[in-house]
Amino acid sequence: ELFKKYENQNVVCVFSNVLYKNIDGDHLYGKDCIFSEINSGQDIFMNKFLYSDNGAVYRREEVKKLNLFSMDISTLDTEMMFKLALIGNFAYLDSITYVHNVEPSCISFFSKDNIVKNFDALCWISLVGDFAKKNCLLTDDEILGWKQKRYSYEANRIAWEYGKIGSGYGEFLHRCYELVSKNEKVAIYGTKEAAKTLYDSFKRHDIEKQIVNFIDDYESGELFGIQIVNPADIKNDFTIVIPSGNIDTLRSIWLKIGSLRFKRVIDVMVWRNYLNGLQNCI
Repeated sequence: ELFKKYENQNVVCVFSNVLYKNIDGDHLYGKDCIFSEINSGQDIFMNKFLYSDNGAVYRREEVKKLNLFSMDISTLDTEMMFKLALIGNFAYLDSITYVHNVEPSCISFFSKDNIVKNFDALCWISLVGDFAKKNCLLTDDEILGWKQKRYSYEANRIAWEYGKIGSGYGEFLHRCYELVSKNEKVAIYGTKEAAKTLYDSFKRHDIEKQIVNFIDDYESGELFGIQIVNPADIKNDFTIVIPSGNIDTLRSIWLKIGSLRFKRVIDVMVWRNYLNGLQNCI
């Protein structure tokens, strides 16, 4: 009945608001953009964001043309919605038709354990760009501009979630030793000032001998008499300590080490959870 109502307006999808129930409260997605009852697919594609196909209905014959399932990704719904926006218009119902309970295992849940998955999931952007190019739906310049804009938006959104670190970074460097167990083998990621400050903190508390390596992508040799190794040389019984407080650096490091084997990671986010735990005990 919905598509009969809009049959003369090239509507390929009807979507609505989605209520995300998260551990930190409920979030209504849909109203963050201004939608009319009928929306140009091109306008949505270029200027707005649809979070998923939750609560949406779409024309099956159009979906069959989208070359979906070319890659096993967790964001197939987003890929589908943006491909649909390239070929037709969207109708909007200003109501909540879907409630999504966000669990820790869900890709929509932002946690330290999910950070690599969150960035891997952004491959939908390339898939949509390739679809637009193959079907001559946009010029090369338009595709490039859209991809840059979308990657920037997504990266900033993820960084914002993971970037809720706040103050305490200096304290992390000077008190990180509290998170390290006795006899635990530690590898410090980096060789610059933050890594040196962290080493000094370990030394002041007589646990510098637990540092078995520094890790660096470009440096080699030794630092403070300790061997510098490449990330690929990390051992699976190592605990990696990342001294950086810059969210972009943290993100890039997690992407590099996500597929490697190691015991655990200690970073500013772990430190913040540790402090929160102490505060909750007071």
